[in-house]
Amino acid sequence: MSLIIDLPAELEERLKEQAKKEGKALEQYVTALIKAKVGQNIASGNALSAKETQLFDTINKGFAPEFWDRLKNLNEKRRSAALSESELQELISMTDQMELVNLQRMKALVELAENRDMDIDDLMEQLGLRHGDNSN
Repeated sequence: MSLIIDLPAELEERLKEQAKKEGKALEQYVTALIKAKVGQNIASGNALSAKETQLFDTINKGFAPEFWDRLKNLNEKRRSAALSESELQELISMTDQMELVNLQRMKALVELAENRDMDIDDLMEQLGLRHGDNSN
């Protein structure tokens, strides 16, 4: 399985430093950290249920780097008024895909919050998800 994680630059640098100290590739180091954490959760009875695992899969669903590269390219063409009709249709389709995935994510977040008897804002804060912040 392949997983793409967008980390803050500071955290990425800290992980790289720690991996280097241990003589491991970054991917190996991060994988070991995740395995250790998952093992701790299972040992302490904090393992996710099958339903929560499914909800997290939906929440974490993303697009391949090629998707984002193409979207960026199409948006640049749109801004410079160099977008063909077929490219416009492609851009609209990609935007629709993103909206559908985001809708599915929000539904999964709401369901997860309900399952955990939590306020959605508290859950999103706990998961490190920003919302309602347009200052960035």
